[in-house]
Amino acid sequence: MGVGGNYAQASRVGLKDKTETSEKKTEKLEQKEKINNRAAEIKEQIKEGTYKVDTQKTAEKMALNLLNR
Repeated sequence: MGVGGNYAQASRVGLKDKTETSEKKTEKLEQKEKINNRAAEIKEQIKEGTYKVDTQKTAEKMALNLLNR
């Protein structure tokens, strides 16, 4: 395989890296959008007075945090 073959292979690797990077960016944007939507939903529930705190779950997380787990 000559120099041209190595260039083509390097181009494919570069394209694969760009595709993976693009996919990761898309995943991060989707995750951020999901978080923002959830935050807006909670904010609206608080505003309407319908937000309910799961005291059991909150207590468990506080206990785990105190135990550094």
